Amino acid sequence: MDHIHQKGPFSAGASVEGPRPAGKTPVAPVRGLVGDALLISADVTHREMWRKVLESEGLHVEEADSGVAAVVAARSIAPVVLCIDLQLRDVPGLLAIDWLRSNPALGTTPIIVTYASATERSNLATLSHVIAVPKPASPETIRNAVVKALGRKQSAAHLEQGGTRSK
Repeated sequence: MDHIHQKGPFSAGASVEGPRPAGKTPVAPVRGLVGDALLISADVTHREMWRKVLESEGLHVEEADSGVAAVVAARSIAPVVLCIDLQLRDVPGLLAIDWLRSNPALGTTPIIVTYASATERSNLATLSHVIAVPKPASPETIRNAVVKALGRKQSAAHLEQGGTRSK
């Protein structure tokens, strides 16, 4: 059985050791202002870069490093966007997308898919609610895909950094 290991002391299955100070209760982790993103990639460097951009856009990020782990993780969160690399370690990315789409709660959730070849790109043509991003992707390309997926013209983070709102 695959396990998802979430970071933080209040993750599912985590335990708090030691006595709790009187009158103190644990504080739940702060979720993203925009919502949750599920980031699926076997490549650690890829996940780190995507995580930075997603978090800068106000998203709380959960990670999975395989298709099976993604399906398990998707059961415990309600992501507003899925970000998946087609090159996974256990199953083809398109199969993982099919599995995720079989969850009625994720049926219309936007998916940002990174691909490496023209063949992979052409395989995405029949999927709905998918934004295709070629690899390697710059942080700005990732940001643009996230903004598009979330239905925003420009991100608040981009505007705070001196960017201009597109019309």
